[in-house]
Amino acid sequence: MGYLMVTLKAPNGCDDPQKCAEEALTRLNLIPSKYNPTRQDPLDSWSLTKSRKVRNQEARQHDEVVIFNTSMTYKESLAECFRIFMDPTKLNNQLA
Repeated sequence: MGYLMVTLKAPNGCDDPQKCAEEALTRLNLIPSKYNPTRQDPLDSWSLTKSRKVRNQEARQHDEVVIFNTSMTYKESLAECFRIFMDPTKLNNQLA
């Protein structure tokens, strides 16, 4: 009676999951910190602190300049991640 030898291969083409994981980590570590999804964003002074948010509320009430919130946090939908700046005097309701 003969035997059939079967070599199992992971569906992603990886023969050794440990080596593949190590290779993936090596490649991730080659990505500069700024773009590396595994690294924490460096702290900056651009985030809106509690006091800056209060000042923004007061500025809005008095039609003054507000500090722009640079945080790009995904909340409910992808549409929240896009910001469009334009001159409000050039707005109209006509369709293009």
